[in-house]
Amino acid sequence: MNFRPRKPPKDGRVFVRGLAAGTGEADLLRHFDRYGVVDQVSIPRVVEVDSLTGLPALRFAIVKFGHPEFAGLALDREQVIDGQTVAIVLRLLLKWEALLQVDIVVLRRLQRQVLVPKPDQ
Repeated sequence: MNFRPRKPPKDGRVFVRGLAAGTGEADLLRHFDRYGVVDQVSIPRVVEVDSLTGLPALRFAIVKFGHPEFAGLALDREQVIDGQTVAIVLRLLLKWEALLQVDIVVLRRLQRQVLVPKPDQ
């Protein structure tokens, strides 16, 4: 496996994807405190079931460290919390955001084609 340390986030914030159903904010605080001071942990209250698939929604948390370097330490290690392997990411990309980003890329390409004048030949 090719492993390359990731650059720590400037704001010291990471997202934790794939939390077990019983994992709470106190569990996350205890887990991530080993990497340095944790300023805040929050698990957003979102729908419990994905309306498109009918499957349980992906639970995630936001962990804000006191210093960006602490967040970098957490990013560079595989994490298992309450028996569940979780993903530590810099940015949480939700399904609708991914679709929107594709649309934005397509629109920008179209905009360049329409708005950029072609040089006279």
